[in-house]
Amino acid sequence: MASRKQGAREGLWSMGVRLLTTLLCITSLILLLKAKQTVRRALGLGYIAQTVKYSDTSGFIYLVYINILVAAYGLIVFVSLIPSALGKSCSGKCSRWTIFVLDQVFAYVLLSAVSAATEVLYLADKGMSKTQWEALCPTYGFFCHMVSASVAIGSVAVVLLAVLSVSSAQSLFHNFYTRALYTTKMRHSSLT
Repeated sequence: MASRKQGAREGLWSMGVRLLTTLLCITSLILLLKAKQTVRRALGLGYIAQTVKYSDTSGFIYLVYINILVAAYGLIVFVSLIPSALGKSCSGKCSRWTIFVLDQVFAYVLLSAVSAATEVLYLADKGMSKTQWEALCPTYGFFCHMVSASVAIGSVAVVLLAVLSVSSAQSLFHNFYTRALYTTKMRHSSLT
C-alpha cells in the first residue's frame, strides 16, 4: 500500500513537471513568435524602415518548431498519464520504455535547438568583427530582449526535461528490473 502511494506521488510529480515543461515551451514559443521590431534608419536625406523577426534566422525557426514538438509531446504524455495517476490503470513496461526513450530524445533535441538559438543570439548581441557582421542588439533592443527571454525559458525547459529523463529512467528500472536483480542475487548468495 505504501509503495502504491509513493508511486502515485511520483506520478503526480512527473505529471506536474511535464505540465510545467509544456507551459515553458509554449511560453518560449510565444515570445519567439512575437519577437519582431522595425527601426527607421536615416539614409541620405530620407529614412528606411528595417524589420527584424525570428523567421530571418534558421536557428530561431528551428527553436520554434522544436518548441511546438516538445509542447505537443508533453501534452500527449500528460494526458496519457492521467488514468495512471488516478489509479485507474497502471502503465506497463512498454509504455514506460517509450516515455523513457522519448524523454531522452526530446531533451537532446530541445538542447540542440536552444544551443543554436543561443549562438544566433550571441552573434546578434556581439557581432563578429572578422566577418564584418555588426551587432544588432544595440539597434534592435526589443527583439533581442524577447529572443533572450525565449532562449532562457527554453533552457529551463531543457533542465526540466533532463530531470524528467532521470525520473522516467528511475521509474522504469526501479519498478521492472530491481526485483529480477534482487532475485538473482538471492539465488547466488544462497548457493554459497
